[in-house]
Amino acid sequence: MLHTLSGTVSRRCAQGSSEAGKAAFEALLFSDCAAFAEAIARPHLREALQEIRDAFANPEEIDDSPNFAPSKRVQALVAGYQKPWMGTLAALAVGLDAMRDACPHFGRWLNRLERSPRVAAPAAT
Repeated sequence: MLHTLSGTVSRRCAQGSSEAGKAAFEALLFSDCAAFAEAIARPHLREALQEIRDAFANPEEIDDSPNFAPSKRVQALVAGYQKPWMGTLAALAVGLDAMRDACPHFGRWLNRLERSPRVAAPAAT
Protein backbone atom coordinates (compact mmCIF):
# COMPACT_ATOMS: atom_id res chain seq x y z
CA MET A 1 0.00 0.00 0.00
CA LEU A 2 2.77 2.46 0.81
CA HIS A 3 4.38 2.04 -2.62
CA THR A 4 1.01 2.84 -4.20
CA LEU A 5 0.61 5.72 -1.75
CA SER A 6 4.00 7.09 -2.82
CA GLY A 7 2.86 7.19 -6.43
CA THR A 8 -0.48 8.74 -5.47
CA VAL A 9 1.19 11.44 -3.37
CA SER A 10 3.63 12.20 -6.18
CA ARG A 11 0.77 12.49 -8.71
CA ARG A 12 -1.30 14.65 -6.35
CA CYS A 13 1.67 16.94 -5.78
CA ALA A 14 2.16 17.31 -9.53
CA GLN A 15 -1.57 18.02 -9.94
CA GLY A 16 -1.54 20.56 -7.12
CA SER A 17 -3.90 18.72 -4.78
CA SER A 18 -4.87 20.98 -1.90
CA GLU A 19 -4.09 18.31 0.69
CA ALA A 20 -1.51 15.85 -0.62
CA GLY A 21 0.18 18.67 -2.51
CA LYS A 22 1.26 20.16 0.80
CA ALA A 23 3.83 17.43 1.29
CA ALA A 24 6.43 15.91 -0.97
CA PHE A 25 6.90 12.19 -0.44
CA GLU A 26 10.25 12.59 1.35
CA ALA A 27 8.71 15.17 3.69
CA LEU A 28 6.45 12.44 5.05
CA LEU A 29 9.51 10.36 5.91
CA PHE A 30 10.63 13.08 8.34
CA SER A 31 7.67 12.09 10.53
CA ASP A 32 10.00 9.66 12.33
CA CYS A 33 13.66 10.47 11.68
CA ALA A 34 14.99 7.53 13.70
CA ALA A 35 12.90 5.04 11.72
CA PHE A 36 13.84 6.80 8.47
CA ALA A 37 17.58 6.58 9.21
CA GLU A 38 17.40 2.95 10.32
CA ALA A 39 15.31 1.88 7.34
CA ILE A 40 17.81 3.25 4.82
CA ALA A 41 20.72 1.68 6.74
CA ARG A 42 22.13 5.08 7.74
CA PRO A 43 21.55 5.22 11.51
CA HIS A 44 24.33 7.80 11.81
CA LEU A 45 22.09 10.28 9.93
CA ARG A 46 19.35 10.26 12.56
CA GLU A 47 20.54 13.49 14.15
CA ALA A 48 21.04 15.26 10.81
CA LEU A 49 17.55 14.25 9.68
CA GLN A 50 16.11 15.33 13.04
CA GLU A 51 17.86 18.73 12.77
CA ILE A 52 16.11 19.33 9.45
CA ARG A 53 12.80 18.21 10.94
CA ASP A 54 13.18 20.40 14.02
CA ALA A 55 13.67 23.52 11.91
CA PHE A 56 10.01 23.34 10.82
CA ALA A 57 6.62 23.21 12.52
CA ASN A 58 5.88 19.88 10.85
CA PRO A 59 7.38 17.72 8.09
CA GLU A 60 5.07 19.20 5.45
CA GLU A 61 6.69 22.59 5.94
CA ILE A 62 10.08 21.19 4.89
CA ASP A 63 8.92 21.49 1.28
CA ASP A 64 9.57 25.25 1.28
CA SER A 65 11.38 25.72 -2.05
CA PRO A 66 12.51 23.73 -5.09
CA ASN A 67 16.17 24.20 -4.14
CA PHE A 68 15.61 22.85 -0.64
CA ALA A 69 12.86 20.33 -1.28
CA PRO A 70 12.88 17.31 1.03
CA SER A 71 14.24 15.07 -1.73
CA LYS A 72 17.14 17.48 -2.30
CA ARG A 73 17.88 17.53 1.43
CA VAL A 74 17.85 13.73 1.59
CA GLN A 75 20.04 13.43 -1.52
CA ALA A 76 22.55 15.84 0.05
CA LEU A 77 22.84 13.55 3.09
CA VAL A 78 22.53 10.14 1.42
CA ALA A 79 24.94 9.44 -1.41
CA GLY A 80 23.20 7.28 -3.98
CA TYR A 81 19.72 7.80 -2.52
CA GLN A 82 17.32 5.61 -4.48
CA LYS A 83 13.79 6.89 -3.93
CA PRO A 84 11.90 3.80 -5.13
CA TRP A 85 13.87 1.41 -2.95
CA MET A 86 15.03 3.45 0.01
CA GLY A 87 11.92 5.64 0.11
CA THR A 88 9.66 2.60 0.23
CA LEU A 89 11.73 0.99 3.00
CA ALA A 90 11.64 4.23 4.97
CA ALA A 91 7.89 4.69 4.44
CA LEU A 92 7.24 1.17 5.70
CA ALA A 93 9.37 1.82 8.78
CA VAL A 94 7.90 5.26 9.51
CA GLY A 95 4.33 4.05 8.98
CA LEU A 96 1.10 5.76 8.08
CA ASP A 97 0.15 6.47 11.69
CA ALA A 98 3.29 8.56 12.27
CA MET A 99 2.84 10.33 8.92
CA ARG A 100 -0.80 11.05 9.66
CA ASP A 101 0.01 12.38 13.14
CA ALA A 102 2.94 14.56 12.08
CA CYS A 103 1.51 15.87 8.78
CA PRO A 104 -1.91 17.49 9.21
CA HIS A 105 -2.66 18.10 5.52
CA PHE A 106 -1.64 14.58 4.61
CA GLY A 107 -3.67 13.21 7.51
CA ARG A 108 -6.81 15.01 6.34
CA TRP A 109 -6.25 13.85 2.75
CA LEU A 110 -5.74 10.26 3.88
CA ASN A 111 -8.86 10.42 6.06
CA ARG A 112 -10.84 11.66 3.06
CA LEU A 113 -9.54 8.79 0.91
CA GLU A 114 -10.45 6.28 3.59
CA ARG A 115 -14.01 7.66 3.81
CA SER A 116 -14.60 7.83 0.06
CA PRO A 117 -16.62 5.05 -1.53
CA ARG A 118 -14.63 2.57 -3.51
CA VAL A 119 -15.21 2.62 -7.22
CA ALA A 120 -15.45 -0.80 -8.83
CA ALA A 121 -12.85 -1.51 -11.47
CA PRO A 122 -14.23 -1.74 -15.00
CA ALA A 123 -14.96 -5.26 -16.21
CA ALA A 124 -12.24 -6.82 -18.34
CA THR A 125 -13.10 -7.24 -21.98
